[in-house]
Amino acid sequence: MVVTTTGFSVLARFTGKAGGVPDLRIAEYPGPLGIHDATRIEHNIGQTLIDQIVEGLTLTDERTSSGSVERDPRATVFTGTTEEVSHEFNERAWSDGLPILRPTIARIESQALAHPAFDAALPKNQPDAE
Repeated sequence: MVVTTTGFSVLARFTGKAGGVPDLRIAEYPGPLGIHDATRIEHNIGQTLIDQIVEGLTLTDERTSSGSVERDPRATVFTGTTEEVSHEFNERAWSDGLPILRPTIARIESQALAHPAFDAALPKNQPDAE
């Protein structure tokens, strides 16, 4: 899931395809973020961006737009120490190089609970491997 602003979504899709992610999910902030005041930014996030993020993180269609089979969003793609996870994410270009806190289901859900739309969309009663 990538969050962009108007005008950068095309570049994000191109970068995703080049990096082996043909169905990159994108949430686009409407307009030029740099010239919006805090009130407008808060409004745009609440009225537009949050819904796009929820949809992107909870999409469960069997097939994506490219026709590939959708992966289980709860599937573990890599296990290891914090350092190993950070290295793997950097190797796959899934990170900007900053330190990574392993994204467990419990951590993702705890962040999602900050917004009711996320909580309502998350499947329940799933085991979480730390």
